[in-house]
Amino acid sequence: MVDFHGRNIKNSSLTAIMIPLAGALGAICAYIERNLADPDLGPYQLCKQFNCSRATLYRMFDSLGGISNYIRKLRLQRCYGALRRASGKAKITEVAMEWGFGNLSHFTRLFRATYGCAPSEVRESSAEAAFTTTTRRSSHLWAPHYQQWLESH
Repeated sequence: MVDFHGRNIKNSSLTAIMIPLAGALGAICAYIERNLADPDLGPYQLCKQFNCSRATLYRMFDSLGGISNYIRKLRLQRCYGALRRASGKAKITEVAMEWGFGNLSHFTRLFRATYGCAPSEVRESSAEAAFTTTTRRSSHLWAPHYQQWLESH
């Protein structure tokens, strides 16, 4: 067995190494969450911030699909959520930029590959859902009056 620096270790010292490594991974993930909107967030910035080598960082995130993939996935999730809550009002470019995507066509390709639809489709479907919900709610308010009006005429 080897440690995250590639040195051979004994099983007795495995626990001593794995606990700090897990703690470091948690700290890095928390940092990523707090800085997700920063377009410069990536391996270089993380290595500087946490004083670790690029190889160590990559090994830590290997089980999560890699560091760049991890950041990309979180950003796409935030964009999806923002578009769902936007009710058709948000500009896709603004949402993408807000979460660290600098290129709209690149963002759209990644979004479509991840969710199977365009960002505009998510935004429009949330707008339609909001309209339907509002219409249903308001129809409950005027339905009795409409029914009375029909009966009186």
